[in-house]
Amino acid sequence: MFPVSLEVVFISLAEFVVIGTAAGSLAGLFASMVLKTRRPRVWLDALLGLFGFYAGFGALIHLPWQYYWPSDTPIATLVAAIPPVLYEYSRSKRTQRASKSTQK
Repeated sequence: MFPVSLEVVFISLAEFVVIGTAAGSLAGLFASMVLKTRRPRVWLDALLGLFGFYAGFGALIHLPWQYYWPSDTPIATLVAAIPPVLYEYSRSKRTQRASKSTQK
């Protein structure tokens, strides 16, 4: 293990926060446009994307070396898009159910 300065660690963490929140908010915004839900919750999607990014990155850095990808950031960015899309999908299903029950 080689020593890493604290500045490099903080810059990397800040970079990961920006990447995760941007991927989550863009994926949630795109999903809400496709599913035609009203008022996308961009901040919640950004937080879900941040959680997904760190979950994906944390899982990838613990893989054995034979399966190690040269850079975990692109895969973690794709994983960051999954929770906001699932949230927007469940939100659209809830609004569809609610609108059907009020029409009856």
